[in-house]
Amino acid sequence: MKNKNKKSNRIAYLDGKFVSYEETDFWRRGFMKKIPVLAGLSFVMLIGIVLTVFVK
Repeated sequence: MKNKNKKSNRIAYLDGKFVSYEETDFWRRGFMKKIPVLAGLSFVMLIGIVLTVFVK
């Protein structure tokens, strides 16, 4: 059974208390959330290589 609620929570020890907060996944926003993780990482790597070639 897959989890339809795809929010991920993190539990951290802050100011002497355990606090649960929603984890922000900054690079998995917009269309990146709709594609598989490996495809998203490949896309980011390809952009990095292209920028490295152009800047160098």
